[in-house]
Amino acid sequence: MIPEQERIVDYRKFLYETGTIETVKGAGIDDGIIKKKERADKYELSDVDSFRYKTRYFTDSGIIGPKGFVNSLL
Repeated sequence: MIPEQERIVDYRKFLYETGTIETVKGAGIDDGIIKKKERADKYELSDVDSFRYKTRYFTDSGIIGPKGFVNSLL
């Protein structure tokens, strides 16, 4: 059986490499991004990136600050 970390790396590689393929609609991930970041990191996540991705749901979806600040944005 393949170790979990290796499966994650293979999955990330598949997603990013498939995302660089041009589609009929022209959508796709810019190959330059893949070359600079993901290929350079060998599709592995650092501990910091892993933590950031796991907590992203909470930080991207909420407004953090005093009650008056939050109310002014709503």
